[in-house]
Amino acid sequence: MKKEKKKELQEIAKKRVEKLVNFVIDNSEVKYEDRKKVLELCLKIWKKYNLRNFSVFKRYFYCKNCKKVIIPGETARIRIRGKKKKYITIKCLNCNQNKKIPLSN
Repeated sequence: MKKEKKKELQEIAKKRVEKLVNFVIDNSEVKYEDRKKVLELCLKIWKKYNLRNFSVFKRYFYCKNCKKVIIPGETARIRIRGKKKKYITIKCLNCNQNKKIPLSN
């Protein structure tokens, strides 16, 4: 029963994180500080419920080097690079760390 409860809580947490991330992406007219707070809340939920299989948040919205939240267009520059093999380059503007994410064909 305890495992079932944990799985259920993880599913609820995953849905909440998805909703909050979609809110940040869709509402670019909201203030930077508010979007940053929402993404920090997502990070807390993500860590508390151990959502390892939900890597979208960690991959696109979190800088491993400076441990800060990345908001595309505000604190990060996102580019699509490569001629033969395409990949996404995310550059954190806080610490100038580059992250490459391959695109599947």
